[in-house]
Amino acid sequence: MDIGTHFIGLATAAIGQGQPEQGARLFGFAESLLTPYRRMHPARRLDYERAVEHARAQLGEQVFMKAWSKGYMMTLEEALALNVAD
Repeated sequence: MDIGTHFIGLATAAIGQGQPEQGARLFGFAESLLTPYRRMHPARRLDYERAVEHARAQLGEQVFMKAWSKGYMMTLEEALALNVAD
């Protein structure tokens, strides 16, 4: 398991705790580190896709994409600080 996969777990946890914008940013960061579709077991990929869609539904497409894009551009240090701060 690599660091991108760990950030997917953190993103999913954030969404489960009612923080979909933080989750979207963490999903964006995770995708900057790996291509989930190539490295995930099919069952895990399905869980990932459901979590992303859940965040997208909670935030709406525009807010989700803005948060995801911010996450995609973050450094590792920024992503870790985001997770600690929220």
